[in-house]
Amino acid sequence: MKHNSFILGLPRSRTSWLTAFLQQPDSFCGHGLFSTSVDASEVFYSVPHKYRISVDTNPIIAREYSKDLGVPLIIIKRDSSEVLKSLCELFGEDKKEYLSQCVVKLEKALKDAEVYADLIIPFKELDRNLDLIWSLCYPDKELTMIHKETFKNLVINTKEIKYKDFKEEFDLCQLTQ
Repeated sequence: MKHNSFILGLPRSRTSWLTAFLQQPDSFCGHGLFSTSVDASEVFYSVPHKYRISVDTNPIIAREYSKDLGVPLIIIKRDSSEVLKSLCELFGEDKKEYLSQCVVKLEKALKDAEVYADLIIPFKELDRNLDLIWSLCYPDKELTMIHKETFKNLVINTKEIKYKDFKEEFDLCQLTQ
């Protein structure tokens, strides 16, 4: 039997880290699959792995898949002002107006998705809830202390993200609504 899960959060909410943390030999755990393509469901559902997990930072499209398919949905909730500040640090203050518009739209979409959520975790409590997240994604697998400790201090370098790529991804999602 296959087990599917969705995790949604605003950008800069440790979703890349969570994708790495949840990756297992018998799983397919992708980041941003549904953010970039409305045909991502074909890829997601065609992989032969027992566990399939999508971690997305653009809930505008991704929420529809989780709602329609009735799979577990986990939301990482981070304050939008913190998200905007982090995005401006990454891409520059000169992009603040555009980034602010993105965050407002993404935050609304995430709020709309909350009614379908099985679990909503505040960003600052993510580390304390890893066991719970794991149990929703892997209901029949134990989270080992070794795995948890190995990833505890892992830092994912997201400084290489380009503003152009972020803008293209967000604009694509606006067109496909």
